[in-house]
Amino acid sequence: MSKEFILSLEKNSVRFTPSGEIAVIDAINALSESDGAEEIWQRLKNENPEILSHCKPFHFSKNKSVIVVGSHMQQLFF
Repeated sequence: MSKEFILSLEKNSVRFTPSGEIAVIDAINALSESDGAEEIWQRLKNENPEILSHCKPFHFSKNKSVIVVGSHMQQLFF
């Protein structure tokens, strides 16, 4: 079984599932370099509710479940 992958940046880490899906809040944190990732994500969901159809929960080891998105949606973040 493959393990998740963590990309460590200067101030942030971005988690990826074994199949390459990215943790949404991690990506927003890394790109915005702010403490407001949850608020940004909430605004994105409110303004574009269809985005949730491309997301799913994933349980990284020893952490609570987080929302991840597949590579087909990563262009929204990068």
